[in-house]
Amino acid sequence: MRILIVGGGVAGLTLAALLRQRGEEPTVIERVEEYGRAGYLISLWPMGNRVLRGLGLYGGFAELGVPLKAHVLRDGSGRLIRASDVGARMDLYGEIRTLERADLVDLLRSHNGGIPVRTGLTVEHIRQEPRVAQVVFSDGSEEEFDLVVGADGVNSGVRKLLLGNVEPRQTGYILYWWWEDAGEKPTTEINDYWGTGRLLGLYSGQKRMARYAMLREEEAQEKSSNGMAPADTAQPTKELAEERKALLRHRFADFGGDEVSKILDRLDEADSVERLRLADLRSPQWHDGRIALLGDAAATVLPVAGVGASLAMESAAALADELSRTDAHHMRNALRLYEERRRKKTERLQNASRQMIRLPMVRTPALAAGRNALLRRLPEKMVAGDAGQMLERPI
Repeated sequence: MRILIVGGGVAGLTLAALLRQRGEEPTVIERVEEYGRAGYLISLWPMGNRVLRGLGLYGGFAELGVPLKAHVLRDGSGRLIRASDVGARMDLYGEIRTLERADLVDLLRSHNGGIPVRTGLTVEHIRQEPRVAQVVFSDGSEEEFDLVVGADGVNSGVRKLLLGNVEPRQTGYILYWWWEDAGEKPTTEINDYWGTGRLLGLYSGQKRMARYAMLREEEAQEKSSNGMAPADTAQPTKELAEERKALLRHRFADFGGDEVSKILDRLDEADSVERLRLADLRSPQWHDGRIALLGDAAATVLPVAGVGASLAMESAAALADELSRTDAHHMRNALRLYEERRRKKTERLQNASRQMIRLPMVRTPALAAGRNALLRRLPEKMVAGDAGQMLERPI
């Protein structure tokens, strides 16, 4: 079949590798001219990394990733709430490892001698006909395909061509993140500090340690040089980065005890501080005719859940599975089955991530104290919640 995959990120490359493993030669396009080190640290759960096993890439993943063995949760004063043995919890299913998104993308691209990607290219128009999808590219060229898969992220151009504007659901929270040197030995723990309307934490890759902080939107106001609130940016100016560092020092000045003070002291070492307005997106449909959406283009899960990449890879596996049992003429039914398999599970995790994000952001000290007391008593299985239960569900 003639398959076009729009987006050479985690979801699109996973699908491409799985299709090539089965003898297909999909066309993959990516809007960036060159791959770089863009992106953040990913925690890859068993439902994602087991796809790497099937692709013969697990060895490379194990070398690149840091095993996540524990989650240590402290309150806004730095006192321990609970320490969870993540390694023991995952024993029946596999393991969670953290790695940089760029490393995962490079690993997927390396599959079977390397996945060809046509870079610096986007889709301008798709015209669906009874037997083909006619695609017009940004360079003016045109090609016919049996299937077009939009794996081009939360701001998907394919989704916009298919459905128009789909607005994300805002949470009212802002996430900041920055990098630190991991030192001689990366940590195998996630450390979180939950206060009253504030969260700060860290987890580690092989070479760099990721720091993150969350605030309510009204407490995260920034101004650019013209006095207007700036848009979220992946590459903030030096001036804006310094403003963000000052804001974080101010908002977290009395937070988390000595360890958080040390983190704030090291903020000057960060080249930049990134900012994200937390929101999730639910596409009203995942397919139409010969067009399908995959990964963040179809649905995004808030990053607090830590399962977005794993979920996208699992969805790619489900789509590849359905495509292996169809032909170009019966494409529509294969896409219907793909959406039926994946939509409910994804939306369940979206709901869970929205509930999860409210816990560290409670508005009063009394609610924070009650939350902390409850978390100290809850059984481990209940703390894991739906993110743990999903490992026992088929894809």
